[in-house]
Amino acid sequence: MAAGGTGGHVIPAMRLAKEGDVLMGVGLENNPYLKEGIKTVSVSGGPLKRPLAIICGVFQSIVALRRIRPSLVVGFGSFHSLPPLIAAKLLRIPYLLYEPNEEMGRVNRLFAKGARGIGSVISFTECAREESGQLKLLAFGGSQGAVRLNRALTQIAGKLNLEITHLIGQNDDITAIQESYRVKKVKAHVKIFEQNMDLAYKSSHLVLARAGAGTISELIAYEMPAVLVPYPYAKGHQSKNAKLLEEIGGAIVIEEDRLTDESLLKAIEEVIDKRHQMREAIKDYKKSCDAPDMGALIETVLGET
Repeated sequence: MAAGGTGGHVIPAMRLAKEGDVLMGVGLENNPYLKEGIKTVSVSGGPLKRPLAIICGVFQSIVALRRIRPSLVVGFGSFHSLPPLIAAKLLRIPYLLYEPNEEMGRVNRLFAKGARGIGSVISFTECAREESGQLKLLAFGGSQGAVRLNRALTQIAGKLNLEITHLIGQNDDITAIQESYRVKKVKAHVKIFEQNMDLAYKSSHLVLARAGAGTISELIAYEMPAVLVPYPYAKGHQSKNAKLLEEIGGAIVIEEDRLTDESLLKAIEEVIDKRHQMREAIKDYKKSCDAPDMGALIETVLGET
């Protein structure tokens, strides 16, 4: 598995990893999203404007791949996967790419022509969701968190009859946010990060989030109606991702420059009112969608090697 950087790249790799698999990429040594037990190899690298670091990382990757002798390499996008993918190509090891974005990222575009397949879906366990008792909102800003979303939600939380699970990320003050909920007498579970996102989704009824590709995949898999606030500095990727879910009727989108306490409150209340229709819309989309599943692609390619 060639991945690194934020949870949007690392977490899908972790979900697909099996015993004996190795996660290789740039900067893994300090990555907070890796579970214990996953073998990792961190190599040098960086953006394309750092060619010497990339060259060093390629040589390190070649040495590691010759030692590991994998049957297949799977790339998860971003410059963190670049050195291992170059090494795989040089060593003629077959590779697959994971690309859930509506618009393919730059590194995956570079390697698409030689890939044995490109997958965009990671299967999840579906769940039945009961609505007895108080409705529950799951709020998060991606693996890095989103201070703007955190502030807006804590401001309006007292006006919502919701139980809130709030994953605030590493860049905010958990004590201050907990105190804000306490003062407003809102039942809230505040954490920095959640490793078991499947459990968080299964215990919630609606979501407030950014619109990374991994998040969109999860919302579709778990049939979760959502309010999405795309991260404005993701080169337009998140806006396109969010637009997809909005167009099928599964989300309400607020662009960052239109995010206010009032617009967020209105959007959440609308999702609460329309949640059943929105869930059905996502379910219908899933039935009509024939997106390639990564697990199936991996099994196919391994069966051919």
